[in-house]
Formats: sequence, C-alpha cells, structure tokens
Amino acid sequence: MFHSIQDIATAIIQRDQRILDPYTEVICQSAKPAIWFTIGAPVTKETPIGISRIGGAPDVPHDFVWPTNNGEPLTFLYQLLIDDQLIAVFIGDHGSGADVPHHVEFFPKNTPLAPAAVPKNRQLPRFYDDTNPRSVFATPHTLTAHEGLDLPRWVSTAYEKLLDIVPDDEDIIEDFAETYEQFILMAEPDHGNVIVRFGDYHRGIGYDPAEFITDGSNVADWSLLTCLESVEPSEQLELDKLCIWDAGYFQILQRTDTNGNRHTYGSLET
Repeated sequence: MFHSIQDIATAIIQRDQRILDPYTEVICQSAKPAIWFTIGAPVTKETPIGISRIGGAPDVPHDFVWPTNNGEPLTFLYQLLIDDQLIAVFIGDHGSGADVPHHVEFFPKNTPLAPAAVPKNRQLPRFYDDTNPRSVFATPHTLTAHEGLDLPRWVSTAYEKLLDIVPDDEDIIEDFAETYEQFILMAEPDHGNVIVRFGDYHRGIGYDPAEFITDGSNVADWSLLTCLESVEPSEQLELDKLCIWDAGYFQILQRTDTNGNRHTYGSLET
C-alpha cells in the first residue's frame, strides 16, 4: 500500500521498466486518501454495536425509518465506521447497471444504536444471498480498515486526465496504460479479501459512470463514496465467493451541490 507521496515515488523508481518515470510528479499529485476494508471475523453476540461490518441487520437509532424504493424495503448491505460517523448502505432491485436504487444513511458516532428489525419482502439485488450459511450476507462479518492513498483508475475522468500527460503515440500510450494498471495494484492491501472501498477513485468499464447521470451536473463533480467488490471464496473464512454480475462491483458516487446538499448515484459495473 501507499501511505505517503514518497511511497508512490519510490515505487515508481524501483520498477524495472522506466515507463512511468517521466510522469512521477503528476501521478503523485493525483493521489487521494482512501480506505480499503477486508473481511474480518464472524459477528457474534460479543461484537460491539456500531462497528464496520457486512451482512445481517444495520445498527440504527430508535427512530430510524427503513428506506424503500417504490414502496418496498431496500436491502441492507454493510455499515462503515468512518471517523465521527457510521455509514449504512442499502440497495434495491436493479433492472440495469445504471441508476441503481440505493440509500445511504449517516449516523453521528455517538448516536445510541441497536440492531434493526429487518423487514420482510425486501427488494433483493441479484447478487444477494442470505440463505446460504457460507454467504457473507447470511453470516455477517466484521470489516477491517486499511488506510492508504489511491490513484486514478480506468475508466474515469481522472484517469483520462492522467493520460493527457502521455505523448499522443499509440505505442507509448499502450505501454503506459499496461504498466500503470499493474502499478496501481500496489495501492491495495496485500491481505486479500478486499470487499469494500471508501473514498478512493471510482471507475467504470469502458466509460465513466458519472457520464450517465442526468441531473445537469458535471461529470467531474462526482467522486466515489463507497464500493462493494466481488470476492473469491475463502476456506479460511469459510465463505463462498461473492460475485456481482461477472465479477464486477457496485459503487455509489456522490457530489455536493452549491447549497451543501449531498447527492448520490448507484451503478453496477462488470
């Protein structure tokens, strides 16, 4: 992982190929703080309320109103304890990968919380399974945070902006793209089982998902709030794989308007 700008610069220098060297300063300037979450221990009766975890029921205040879409309850996915707040993520049934029904709730850190009663007849995303004991949604697990620096990812406006520094030569661009794609893997924890991201760069498959948002905002206004990743099975954790479509991911983008209001957008990429 990269914990400082110097870590990134050193990693570029230490690579066998010198393809990224001329662009070290620009790459370093594009780094942003991020948190990766890996799968931890199964949740038990002794697990504290209000910590980062995936599956089960969210921890909520007594006056919490369960979010709905078209009058039907959404499905709780995970909650993240970030600094001074607990963030709970919900999703609904998705007919396509664009504008996926979702809801994000933010609870101040010191809010009294208790496990919610999960409603029946929820809208279930196609990748969700809470009937198989080896599913992370049926057997909730804690999430372990790993803080570091992330870099722009394919494809996004931030990535395209990075490509602008590369000479307009097909071979040079191809070499840069292939080398950079391998390089940014160094930003991620080497512990495996990364299942949730927070605050890093969003990305799309062949396009920036923010291009499909039709609220009149600019693509550059949007950034990643959080992302749920597909993961491989783990015998150590006794968990089957989580496969979102074809090993894709569900991400929620966010922007803040001129009045300070938060707007979010959900997309599935594969």
